[in-house]
Amino acid sequence: MVNTKTTASSTSNIIDLPKEERKGILVLRRCGLPISTKEPPPVYLLISGFPDPPTTFDSFVQPFEERYHVVKIGYPGMEDDELPSNAVWGYSLKQIHAALVTVLEEYRDVYHCNTIMLHGFDWGAMITLGVAHSHPHLLTKLVQQDIGQMNLAQMSRYNRAIIVSYQLFLATLFCLSRLLSFGRNVTTTVLSKVGLWAFPWFLLMKPSVLAWDMLSDNLAPHKCYPYLQIVLDNVIRERGERLRTKFAPTVPQLFAYSDPHYQYVSFFTDGYLTKLKETLHCQVKSYPGTHWLHINCQEELQRDVMDFFLKDSSVDMMATEKKEL
Repeated sequence: MVNTKTTASSTSNIIDLPKEERKGILVLRRCGLPISTKEPPPVYLLISGFPDPPTTFDSFVQPFEERYHVVKIGYPGMEDDELPSNAVWGYSLKQIHAALVTVLEEYRDVYHCNTIMLHGFDWGAMITLGVAHSHPHLLTKLVQQDIGQMNLAQMSRYNRAIIVSYQLFLATLFCLSRLLSFGRNVTTTVLSKVGLWAFPWFLLMKPSVLAWDMLSDNLAPHKCYPYLQIVLDNVIRERGERLRTKFAPTVPQLFAYSDPHYQYVSFFTDGYLTKLKETLHCQVKSYPGTHWLHINCQEELQRDVMDFFLKDSSVDMMATEKKEL
């Protein structure tokens, strides 16, 4: 149950939400504007991916804290030393999708926040794309960072080969870390750590100090579980058990991705870019940096996201209707 308190200078009720709270398999870290029952603020919710904890967004969200109730969410397991005993093999994309929907529904239905901006990065972007498809009514706008709609059959041979090889490699390392723990829930095996360090990451992106620091500081065998889960989705699970990530044309979207000169592998199809460009309230922009655009292109991405949030999409919709008439 949430607590409410009335401020001395105003009659508006403030919902006293904890700065950090666990909601099922997700941990929410809040900052920025408080939730008021009289005038609920717009919500900006971000979810990270592999292998980063939610603190990866700390610096990026600072300019948004004056205008938004900010919620940073780490992809489950990425901020923990180990996966819990009841999820030794990790969480499926469908599980994380359901958990995120529950959080969004609470902000919409319980706290009556009508403006909800969602920002997904890496594996988090896979989840947010799924939410936009399944529950578009819960979102006001969506930011997809570096991960979009993927279809290996529509990608180049190089893209396809690199994506399949590195994902199978990480899935294998994760499985080895489970099997070599000798019944204990421990993944710090020498074999898996050597494998993580030895992989030729330069095949995916331009070598940089930032990319190496982000990977070396955060890599751990148990964090590789999403790669096993995506293999299970594509090979074993029934259609109804998989996360669907179709394009959601009714949700205004900003897709921010790395310029091919900096990142050699694209995690989206040309068809996805075409759909975005043909949808008037959607935007596409490339940045001169690798994967972690919220860090290596921070100011530029901050500016573009803020402009995108403040832009009135209804103006675009009215312009479209007039053009059709």
